[in-house]
Amino acid sequence: MVIFTVLRFALGLVFAAAGVAACFGYQPIVRELKAVGLGNGYVYLAAFANILGGVMVVAPQTAVYGAIILLVMAVQAVLIHLVVLKQAIIGPTIVMLLVVLVLLQILRVIF
Repeated sequence: MVIFTVLRFALGLVFAAAGVAACFGYQPIVRELKAVGLGNGYVYLAAFANILGGVMVVAPQTAVYGAIILLVMAVQAVLIHLVVLKQAIIGPTIVMLLVVLVLLQILRVIF
């Protein structure tokens, strides 16, 4: 159980940090999000979702909803890498699998 708590905190920190970095214009993240073709609004929406999901996954009361938000963000990252950028997707895939693992553990504890 402790390992899943640590994993929850680590994922929350990683996603929230990515959201903050996108807000401050960190070019690798901004470039990938702009490649979708939806402009700056999408960059800020994705950044907000990353920050919100990262914060929510840390709190036990909102962890399930935070994990769902992070799962959606991880899936969109995989799709951007696979379809738009046509790059290897190992990094986002690992993050997505970790989010799914945390989500499944949280659901198992709650139900």
